[in-house]
Amino acid sequence: TYGNVEALRGIDLDFPRGKLTSLLGPSGCGKTTLLKIIAGLIRADGGTVAINGKRVSAPGPERAFVFQDFALMPWATVM
Repeated sequence: TYGNVEALRGIDLDFPRGKLTSLLGPSGCGKTTLLKIIAGLIRADGGTVAINGKRVSAPGPERAFVFQDFALMPWATVM
């Protein structure tokens, strides 16, 4: 759920290595929520996300997420 809205249900995806994959759908269907879960920015309420067999539980160096709008990461600091 995202707030009080169940954003995703029954998702099973495989992204082949070296291939371009697109997520298409109408506004509000859960595309950004899914990408944030894959990136490790938010946690899924159920199920698992794995990349190369390793479970995703937080952001990692093998993944990147480019926001459409300006965003600050709460764990990022400037020294």
